[in-house]
Amino acid sequence: EVLIRERIQIERLFFDFDETQDGTLTLSELTRLIYFLRINANKGSIKLLFEAIDYEKKNYFTLNEFKHFLSESSFIRQTEK
Repeated sequence: EVLIRERIQIERLFFDFDETQDGTLTLSELTRLIYFLRINANKGSIKLLFEAIDYEKKNYFTLNEFKHFLSESSFIRQTEK
């Protein structure tokens, strides 16, 4: 919702916070991204989010995994309404 409201491109946001420019985000990079978006979330919530995106438990996730997670989350929210 924040991404849509602020008209932020997911790809740009992802690569802006990919500090090592290796095409992945770690937990610490995701944490900075969440705080940048001013989303009110504690460290435990962010860790749960990270674990949901990184379901293969690699300790990172790719842009495609992030997009997939976001699209699935949007679908779930829409079907719950």
